[in-house]
Amino acid sequence: MNGVAPGRAAPSKLDGTWTSGTVKMFFYRGAAALNAPNFCTGTVDAHNAITLTCADKSTKRTKGKAEFTGSGLTVTWTDGTVDKLTRKG
Repeated sequence: MNGVAPGRAAPSKLDGTWTSGTVKMFFYRGAAALNAPNFCTGTVDAHNAITLTCADKSTKRTKGKAEFTGSGLTVTWTDGTVDKLTRKG
């Protein structure tokens, strides 16, 4: 999926838990998950392109691009939604 073997890719600066007030995202070696506001799983490639499939069939946050912004992370989704996240822990 997305040219990535989730969990088998090389470690990345994205790896870890990222949150904002209502959004929680997890990244680990090419695997990506959105845990709130929907539950979605998928991949993140070497260019930080995220591809997710949501359990509730939501399409709001299914394709996006992550960019580091200082100590934070901004994810811009193709539907126009922008999430500004900080690393947890």
